Amino acid sequence: MFFVLSKVLIFILKPFLWVVFCFLGAALARSEKWRRRFFVTGLVLLLVFSNPFLLRRAYLWWEHPATEIAAIEEPYDVAIVLGGFSDPMKEPRDRLHVGGDGGRLLNALELYREGKVKRLVIAGGSAAVLGEKVGEAVPAGRFLRRMGIPEEDVMMDNGSRNTRENALASAKLLEEMGGEEGAAGVLLVTSGFHMRRALGCFEKAGVEAAPFATDHRADREGSWIPGEWLIPSAGVMMEWSRLLKEWVGTVVYRVRGWA
Repeated sequence: MFFVLSKVLIFILKPFLWVVFCFLGAALARSEKWRRRFFVTGLVLLLVFSNPFLLRRAYLWWEHPATEIAAIEEPYDVAIVLGGFSDPMKEPRDRLHVGGDGGRLLNALELYREGKVKRLVIAGGSAAVLGEKVGEAVPAGRFLRRMGIPEEDVMMDNGSRNTRENALASAKLLEEMGGEEGAAGVLLVTSGFHMRRALGCFEKAGVEAAPFATDHRADREGSWIPGEWLIPSAGVMMEWSRLLKEWVGTVVYRVRGWA
């Protein structure tokens, strides 16, 4: 039930829908007072959630900072890579289709190649509510083997559907790896905006992991070029949906004691 409700929440947390609702209200309202209220509210929402500068500042506040690869002195026993980096339903299915969070997998591959991690755990099942359920872990594992990583160094969790299930399944995999040796030195790889909730989930699951954040949405230094923060952007409005979902998800997970 929680999984289905979370998908409904994703649909609701879209500023674009809020703006459309307000402008529809302004068009359909019989009272001049309510027409004005709906219109002003819709205009304010449009200006706020289409502003690149405000989105950048929100990400700068929320995202977990990046870690320099060179700063990792001792190799970790395992890096756990959270799903959300590819589209396993996209055709043709004989290859990996990386999306906007592809740095999760590509940075993990780089860490392995640089000798910073010894093994990889790919945690990514299907998040589909209806229809065919195809997880990310299998095609991602196939990609890594094609990149020359030995099969014994890649473990897959193809059944978990959200961050909490990722953490529980990964904890079980680490236990199966060999007790203390398997659980020592865990690096958690996920996007910067998702790292806070992920770390909380893994801590609750009994996994002590160091963060390695990827795919940062905002520059650390920011930008004051007028055109980058004065001109509204439709893409910015869509990006707000991702961040709002993460904020609400973090609150819900903490209330339920999952993170």
